Amino acid sequence: MDNICATVAALKAEGNALYTAGNFQEAYSKYSEAIQLDGGNAVLYANRAAASMALKEIQGNLSAVFDLRKAVQIDVSYTKAWARLASIFKVFHMHELSISAAEYALSCLDKEGLSPAEMKLKDQCEQTLRGSMDESKMEQHVPSLRDTVSPGVKVVPAEVAKSGRLPWDNARAMRDMLTEDRVVNSSAWLILEAHDEFAEGVKLMHQLRWPQGDGKASGSLMALSYITNAVLRDERAFFISAPDFLQKLDMQVTFEEKVLRNALGNCPWTGSKGDISTLQSQITNLIEQKGWDVARRALSNTVRIWVLNGLLALHLSNSPSESLRLYANALSTLEWGMSKWEDVLKEDRGVIFERTFIRGVRCLCMGAYHSNDRRSHIGEEGLQKLKRLAQDVLDDIDAHPADSDLTHTHSAGFLIAFKTQPKAIAHVSLGLIHWKTAMHKSTQQKSRDENLAQALSHYRIAIDCSTADDEQRLYWETNVFEIMIEQEMPIERLLLQCQVIRELIPVCGMIWEKSAAWDTILQICSGILESEKSMYQGLLDQAWTLDDSWAADMPIRSSA
Repeated sequence: MDNICATVAALKAEGNALYTAGNFQEAYSKYSEAIQLDGGNAVLYANRAAASMALKEIQGNLSAVFDLRKAVQIDVSYTKAWARLASIFKVFHMHELSISAAEYALSCLDKEGLSPAEMKLKDQCEQTLRGSMDESKMEQHVPSLRDTVSPGVKVVPAEVAKSGRLPWDNARAMRDMLTEDRVVNSSAWLILEAHDEFAEGVKLMHQLRWPQGDGKASGSLMALSYITNAVLRDERAFFISAPDFLQKLDMQVTFEEKVLRNALGNCPWTGSKGDISTLQSQITNLIEQKGWDVARRALSNTVRIWVLNGLLALHLSNSPSESLRLYANALSTLEWGMSKWEDVLKEDRGVIFERTFIRGVRCLCMGAYHSNDRRSHIGEEGLQKLKRLAQDVLDDIDAHPADSDLTHTHSAGFLIAFKTQPKAIAHVSLGLIHWKTAMHKSTQQKSRDENLAQALSHYRIAIDCSTADDEQRLYWETNVFEIMIEQEMPIERLLLQCQVIRELIPVCGMIWEKSAAWDTILQICSGILESEKSMYQGLLDQAWTLDDSWAADMPIRSSA
């Protein structure tokens, strides 16, 4: 017996030395040898748990829980074991268990006369307890989907608009820090510059004066250009802060159309009632008769009105089909004109035929398909059109890697809006197509697996292209999780993806917490993180292992 005790003590000492030296796997082995000789030693289980925890892996923490549970079964007042359990449960985001273990650990300590080591342990327990309680409270305040609106166009109450917490306000507050640290990969630049254009357009819109009677209206002819430029950069910049906003916007469009028609005379294809076939058949005569100055204004006005009305149809009228029709009108005109007037100077034909402008319209069109898919099935024809759009964007970017439109003279926000973001949205579109193809009931298993792999690959590329703090990146990460579910990936991989999502929420929230889509995205994340807890609970209950797959038909999204 004395020999066994001596051997156990020696193995424990070796394990302690290896642990101190950072050789955690070797320390684990020594503690395991000692446990084989003395299975009733709580300290050995707690020490082996510490070695497992130091490996900082899911399996390590999971093994540590089993050892620590054994330790407190042997010695129910073992404070250090309870403290370590509380710490692991906090890592697993199992807040009730963490709080319970931390409180029990504190109850095992004397009220006074604590040693320095015990004081340190007490501080650690209290810190864990506060952290778990705070996280638990935060997770209980996830907004309901019933309180959300369609992403894209924000209908902002006046008090919120003045709060200084909208995405562009947050971005502006971060600008000096981003500049000082030379950070360019941030959606702050994207939304800030888009909002600045939108704000300038709104300011010009408010200058419109439309007198009573036969008086002549006066105002700027640039308001529509600024507003649509903002939308092309990022449609999330468009928001409504006043009850009469849409009325004033309609008056501005009417004003710009009226001024244009006065210059054109009888020209049936311009403005909101324009159609592609008439435009294409009559534009050459207009150029010959009136010159490029007038023709350029007519083309720009017509295309921009299509873009604006497409945005409003999608987000305010809840009519994705009408939105797609209007975006398609704009895109067809732009592609046709870019080819027809390839050799005409930019100053003559106008900025709307530049690649960056066309990329922006293609992105709006892809976004409308995505939105339509969320509302209803878009069908095979729609998927093929979306595929062509995405491939056109990628081909255009690949064909012009050193695009003269995208030189070092442009701002970070411009580069994100017209280069990196279009690439990301295109890959998301291709990923969505493969995902939907995989999930079609007629798809064979081999094809299903291949399409899911392609879907995951495209989403991964999109995420790599996107800015690190954009809410869209967070949403795409939730899509990745759902695709991984369909692929029946091991629980360990799913838990790692949950960790990615969890860590991204506060990063994106710094800018986007008051966006139109944020509550919806947060609700989706909440459902996934509830599944994370279920996975951990099943692991702790030994209902499954890290190598098992998570059932594809288990509910992931929380119900509204």
